[in-house]
Amino acid sequence: EFARKGLELFEVSHMEESKWVGHGILNAVARAECVALIDPAAALKEAERLRIVAMRSYPSIVQKIDRVIGYTHQRLQ
Repeated sequence: EFARKGLELFEVSHMEESKWVGHGILNAVARAECVALIDPAAALKEAERLRIVAMRSYPSIVQKIDRVIGYTHQRLQ
């Protein structure tokens, strides 16, 4: 329930993004964290995609993405 509400509020609060490439990745990671509670398979797919993008343009967030990936693997077991 909280994850669903978080996704709803997330969409409202991030209507205007900055032009900094890291902002889009950071927002997507936060969204994947919420989705992990609702649909771990979808969150895993998105986190793996984000990891590839982050390795090139925002490597300092890769560790956070790895935690999302680890959590989704646990939820899928």
